[in-house]
Amino acid sequence: MWIAGYSNDVFAYVPSKRVLQEGGYEGGGAMTYTTLPGPFAPTVEERIVAKVHALVDGLKSVQSDSR
Repeated sequence: MWIAGYSNDVFAYVPSKRVLQEGGYEGGGAMTYTTLPGPFAPTVEERIVAKVHALVDGLKSVQSDSR
């Protein structure tokens, strides 16, 4: 489960790179009905995963500093 608060009222399915390449509704058509219509960049999955890892690493360093 992924909870995304403060998303500027934008609700959208973020497709994996494979789904994005396959196209169709989940691969880009669903974005038509959001406040920011348009397809995702092919790197969206990698960028989100990289940011999550960076945030987790940041939490780990904060935890180790507080010990």
